[in-house]
Amino acid sequence: VIMVVGYFLGGSVLEGVSASIGSVPSNAMQAVASLIIFFVLGFALYKAKIYKYLIIFIIRRCWMDSRFEVLAKNLVNYSCRVQKGEKVLIGCNGTSAFPLVKAIIREVYAIGGYPYVDIHSNVIERELLMGASKEQYEPLAEIDAKRMDMMDAYIGIGCNDNTSEMADVPSDKLAVFSKYYSNPVHMDVRLKKKWVVLRYPNNSLAQAFGSSLDAFEDFYSRFVTLITAKWVRLWITL
Repeated sequence: VIMVVGYFLGGSVLEGVSASIGSVPSNAMQAVASLIIFFVLGFALYKAKIYKYLIIFIIRRCWMDSRFEVLAKNLVNYSCRVQKGEKVLIGCNGTSAFPLVKAIIREVYAIGGYPYVDIHSNVIERELLMGASKEQYEPLAEIDAKRMDMMDAYIGIGCNDNTSEMADVPSDKLAVFSKYYSNPVHMDVRLKKKWVVLRYPNNSLAQAFGSSLDAFEDFYSRFVTLITAKWVRLWITL
């Protein structure tokens, strides 16, 4: 990162100086300027004692990305056994799981499938449920049930920041949602497809686990990335 920043900053500084004196910088001059900027930035980061945090951040992001790829492969190939030409609906309740959603999309494409994405938020769903009625959810259930019926598999990811967001929704409104939407879509259609549902490691889940987010992410990834066809067969046998 420092090298890239140094290269562009060095080039920009050199071009500015050259323009002011009316000369054209050579490649060697640009390389020297970039090298100087590189060392200046590196020394500044070292003195500020933030270089180690930058390194840790880069390593953790790269490591998490690789774990997303492994998890996506497991969800698509083992949990749902998606085949070429099949349609997969990816439901994401929240926004923090977007890196995993993107990894699943890439994996579905890689095997020749067709990914579709449905994004929800409990914050918005709560507002809708506060005024829920049969007349509202019956048409929506008909639309979503037809869409789900066109799919071959469903992968659901929960990643809401507040697991108690629906706590104050009146029970009669929840009953309306269950009867006129959840049952016709989830119970009558979705459960007859290939499906898997999981929670994404976020602050809310880490708090419920009694752990820091970093520690919980490590625990979570060690478990979910171990899920392979061999382990699934073993669990079924047991």
